[in-house]
Amino acid sequence: MNRTEKLIMNSFLSLLEKKPYNKIKVKDIVEDCQVNRNTFYYHFHDIPDLLNRYLKEDLDHIIHQQNNFENPVDCLITISQLIINRKEIILNIYHSMDRTIYINYLDELTLYFVNEYAKNIVSSLNQEDKEILIRFYKSALVGVLLDWVDHEISYDLISSCRRLSSLFENSQISVPLKSKTK
Repeated sequence: MNRTEKLIMNSFLSLLEKKPYNKIKVKDIVEDCQVNRNTFYYHFHDIPDLLNRYLKEDLDHIIHQQNNFENPVDCLITISQLIINRKEIILNIYHSMDRTIYINYLDELTLYFVNEYAKNIVSSLNQEDKEILIRFYKSALVGVLLDWVDHEISYDLISSCRRLSSLFENSQISVPLKSKTK
Protein backbone atom coordinates (compact mmCIF):
# COMPACT_ATOMS: atom_id res chain seq x y z
CA MET A 1 0.00 0.00 0.00
CA ASN A 2 1.44 3.35 -0.98
CA ARG A 3 1.46 6.54 1.08
CA THR A 4 -1.74 7.99 -0.39
CA GLU A 5 -3.63 4.72 0.08
CA LYS A 6 -2.47 4.60 3.70
CA LEU A 7 -3.64 8.18 4.20
CA ILE A 8 -7.07 7.35 2.76
CA MET A 9 -7.25 4.12 4.76
CA ASN A 10 -6.33 5.86 8.02
CA SER A 11 -8.99 8.51 7.44
CA PHE A 12 -11.54 5.81 6.72
CA LEU A 13 -10.63 3.93 9.90
CA SER A 14 -10.73 7.12 11.92
CA LEU A 15 -14.23 7.82 10.61
CA LEU A 16 -15.26 4.21 11.28
CA GLU A 17 -14.38 4.69 14.94
CA LYS A 18 -16.93 7.51 15.09
CA LYS A 19 -19.82 6.52 12.85
CA PRO A 20 -21.44 3.54 11.11
CA TYR A 21 -19.92 2.25 7.90
CA ASN A 22 -23.06 2.95 5.87
CA LYS A 23 -23.01 6.63 6.98
CA ILE A 24 -19.48 7.28 5.68
CA LYS A 25 -19.31 8.98 2.29
CA VAL A 26 -16.36 9.47 -0.02
CA LYS A 27 -16.76 13.19 0.65
CA ASP A 28 -16.13 12.56 4.38
CA ILE A 29 -12.97 10.59 3.68
CA VAL A 30 -11.46 13.04 1.19
CA GLU A 31 -12.20 16.00 3.45
CA ASP A 32 -10.62 14.22 6.40
CA CYS A 33 -7.42 13.28 4.60
CA GLN A 34 -7.35 16.35 2.36
CA VAL A 35 -7.17 14.64 -1.01
CA ASN A 36 -9.53 15.16 -3.90
CA ARG A 37 -12.24 12.75 -5.03
CA ASN A 38 -10.29 11.76 -8.14
CA THR A 39 -7.39 10.67 -5.95
CA PHE A 40 -9.73 8.49 -3.91
CA TYR A 41 -11.20 6.90 -7.06
CA TYR A 42 -7.76 6.41 -8.56
CA HIS A 43 -6.86 4.13 -5.62
CA PHE A 44 -10.25 2.62 -4.70
CA HIS A 45 -13.38 1.91 -6.73
CA ASP A 46 -15.71 2.84 -3.88
CA ILE A 47 -16.10 2.55 -0.13
CA PRO A 48 -16.90 -1.21 -0.19
CA ASP A 49 -13.64 -1.70 -2.11
CA LEU A 50 -11.84 0.30 0.58
CA LEU A 51 -13.43 -1.83 3.32
CA ASN A 52 -12.56 -5.06 1.52
CA ARG A 53 -8.97 -3.93 1.11
CA TYR A 54 -8.73 -3.04 4.80
CA LEU A 55 -10.15 -6.40 5.88
CA LYS A 56 -7.95 -8.35 3.46
CA GLU A 57 -4.78 -6.56 4.54
CA ASP A 58 -5.74 -6.96 8.18
CA LEU A 59 -6.35 -10.67 7.63
CA ASP A 60 -3.04 -11.09 5.79
CA HIS A 61 -1.20 -9.29 8.61
CA ILE A 62 -2.82 -11.49 11.27
CA ILE A 63 -2.13 -14.70 9.34
CA HIS A 64 1.56 -13.87 8.97
CA GLN A 65 1.95 -13.58 12.72
CA GLN A 66 3.08 -16.74 14.48
CA ASN A 67 0.16 -18.30 16.35
CA ASN A 68 0.26 -21.49 18.38
CA PHE A 69 -3.00 -22.97 19.61
CA GLU A 70 -3.37 -25.78 22.10
CA ASN A 71 -7.18 -25.85 21.93
CA PRO A 72 -10.06 -24.16 20.10
CA VAL A 73 -10.58 -21.78 23.01
CA ASP A 74 -7.10 -20.35 22.28
CA CYS A 75 -8.35 -19.56 18.76
CA LEU A 76 -11.42 -17.83 20.19
CA ILE A 77 -9.36 -15.83 22.70
CA THR A 78 -6.97 -14.64 19.97
CA ILE A 79 -9.81 -13.51 17.69
CA SER A 80 -11.71 -11.86 20.55
CA GLN A 81 -8.60 -9.85 21.51
CA LEU A 82 -8.32 -8.67 17.90
CA ILE A 83 -11.97 -7.60 17.98
CA ILE A 84 -11.58 -5.80 21.32
CA ASN A 85 -8.65 -3.82 19.89
CA ARG A 86 -10.93 -2.64 17.06
CA LYS A 87 -14.22 -2.55 18.95
CA GLU A 88 -15.74 0.65 17.54
CA ILE A 89 -14.63 -0.14 13.99
CA ILE A 90 -16.04 -3.68 14.19
CA LEU A 91 -19.36 -2.55 15.64
CA ASN A 92 -19.74 0.21 13.05
CA ILE A 93 -19.10 -2.27 10.23
CA TYR A 94 -21.25 -4.98 11.76
CA HIS A 95 -24.27 -2.75 12.34
CA SER A 96 -24.26 -1.50 8.78
CA MET A 97 -26.34 -2.87 5.93
CA ASP A 98 -23.23 -4.53 4.53
CA ARG A 99 -22.43 -6.79 7.48
CA THR A 100 -21.84 -9.81 5.22
CA ILE A 101 -18.43 -8.36 4.37
CA TYR A 102 -17.48 -8.52 8.05
CA ILE A 103 -19.06 -11.95 8.56
CA ASN A 104 -17.04 -13.33 5.63
CA TYR A 105 -13.87 -11.79 7.11
CA LEU A 106 -14.62 -13.34 10.51
CA ASP A 107 -15.36 -16.68 8.87
CA GLU A 108 -12.07 -16.66 6.95
CA LEU A 109 -10.07 -15.53 10.00
CA THR A 110 -11.63 -18.21 12.21
CA LEU A 111 -11.10 -20.91 9.58
CA TYR A 112 -7.41 -19.98 9.42
CA PHE A 113 -6.98 -20.24 13.20
CA VAL A 114 -8.89 -23.52 13.44
CA ASN A 115 -6.80 -24.97 10.60
CA GLU A 116 -3.65 -23.98 12.48
CA TYR A 117 -4.99 -25.66 15.61
CA ALA A 118 -5.88 -28.78 13.62
CA LYS A 119 -2.42 -28.97 12.02
CA ASN A 120 -0.73 -28.97 15.40
CA ILE A 121 -3.08 -31.14 17.42
CA VAL A 122 -5.13 -33.64 15.49
CA SER A 123 -2.50 -35.30 13.29
CA SER A 124 -3.78 -38.77 14.22
CA LEU A 125 -7.14 -38.21 12.51
CA ASN A 126 -7.82 -39.12 8.91
CA GLN A 127 -8.43 -36.24 6.50
CA GLU A 128 -12.22 -36.61 6.40
CA ASP A 129 -12.52 -36.56 10.21
CA LYS A 130 -10.13 -33.62 10.40
CA GLU A 131 -12.28 -31.65 7.92
CA ILE A 132 -15.45 -32.43 9.92
CA LEU A 133 -13.74 -31.26 13.12
CA ILE A 134 -12.47 -28.09 11.45
CA ARG A 135 -15.93 -27.21 10.09
CA PHE A 136 -17.52 -27.84 13.49
CA TYR A 137 -15.05 -25.70 15.45
CA LYS A 138 -15.08 -22.93 12.83
CA SER A 139 -18.88 -22.79 12.85
CA ALA A 140 -19.08 -22.92 16.65
CA LEU A 141 -16.45 -20.21 17.12
CA VAL A 142 -17.96 -17.91 14.49
CA GLY A 143 -21.35 -18.39 16.16
CA VAL A 144 -19.95 -17.45 19.57
CA LEU A 145 -18.14 -14.41 18.11
CA LEU A 146 -21.24 -13.20 16.24
CA ASP A 147 -23.34 -13.58 19.39
CA TRP A 148 -20.76 -11.52 21.27
CA VAL A 149 -20.78 -8.78 18.62
CA ASP A 150 -24.62 -8.90 18.55
CA HIS A 151 -24.41 -8.10 22.29
CA GLU A 152 -22.23 -5.06 21.53
CA ILE A 153 -19.06 -6.80 22.81
CA SER A 154 -20.50 -6.08 26.24
CA TYR A 155 -19.52 -9.18 28.18
CA ASP A 156 -16.07 -10.55 28.96
CA LEU A 157 -15.74 -13.21 26.28
CA ILE A 158 -12.12 -14.01 27.17
CA SER A 159 -13.02 -14.86 30.79
CA SER A 160 -15.98 -16.87 29.56
CA CYS A 161 -13.70 -18.76 27.16
CA ARG A 162 -11.19 -19.54 29.87
CA ARG A 163 -13.99 -20.69 32.16
CA LEU A 164 -15.46 -22.87 29.42
CA SER A 165 -12.07 -24.42 28.75
CA SER A 166 -11.65 -25.14 32.46
CA LEU A 167 -15.10 -26.70 32.64
CA PHE A 168 -14.29 -29.05 29.77
CA GLU A 169 -10.85 -29.96 31.14
CA ASN A 170 -12.04 -30.63 34.70
CA SER A 171 -15.37 -32.19 33.93
CA GLN A 172 -16.54 -35.75 33.67
CA ILE A 173 -19.49 -34.49 31.64
CA SER A 174 -19.68 -35.73 28.10
CA VAL A 175 -22.13 -34.70 25.45
CA PRO A 176 -23.84 -37.68 23.82
CA LEU A 177 -23.81 -37.45 20.04
CA LYS A 178 -26.24 -40.33 19.51
CA SER A 179 -29.88 -40.23 20.45
CA LYS A 180 -31.13 -43.03 22.63
CA THR A 181 -33.70 -45.15 20.87
CA LYS A 182 -36.41 -46.99 22.75
